[in-house]
Amino acid sequence: MADRRASLRFEIVGRLRGSLATTQRVRLHDIGPGGALVELPFPPAVDSEHRVQVDVDGQTTDVDARVRHVRPAFETGRFLVGLEFTTTEQPLADALGRLTHDGES
Repeated sequence: MADRRASLRFEIVGRLRGSLATTQRVRLHDIGPGGALVELPFPPAVDSEHRVQVDVDGQTTDVDARVRHVRPAFETGRFLVGLEFTTTEQPLADALGRLTHDGES
């Protein structure tokens, strides 16, 4: 086994923040212009901010969202997460509007 410490590393004195972006499909329970309720296998921190990709009616849009609440889901080990959209992109608003109008017909 090769020595993993063979390359140069720097010790961090104090705090250094980083972020980790992952792509994971989630179950969507409901969605509206202001936010969504999703189901996750882990509980994110309340008030944490995330970039969310929403696919509505074949239209994919990225929006910023803030976690507003987290509670256990009915399925053990899963969590219902309330997201508030902090940016509303017009394509998302248009797609949600089409869904609403199609449902009223």
